[in-house]
Amino acid sequence: MAPPPGNLTCAEAAERVFEWLDGELEEEMATRVGTHLETCAHCYPMLRFEQGFREAVTRAAGGIGGAPSELESRILKALDAEGEVGSTGST
Repeated sequence: MAPPPGNLTCAEAAERVFEWLDGELEEEMATRVGTHLETCAHCYPMLRFEQGFREAVTRAAGGIGGAPSELESRILKALDAEGEVGSTGST
């Protein structure tokens, strides 16, 4: 049986998708995650969804590259209510 793309499981690649999209991974890990996400039949649709979502948020923000502050505030409040974010708004 061949190793998974990038020698990462789907779960390992999914855990790092946001860091990869943000360019926050070290080069070797970024290559492994990118290889997995871009070639795995299971993970590629998730990658395309996340990329499309980010593009939609950027368009909604008028192309300024981030979510409007009102949207960000609503998202952080919703996450906080679910116990996903601390009171400072950071994960």
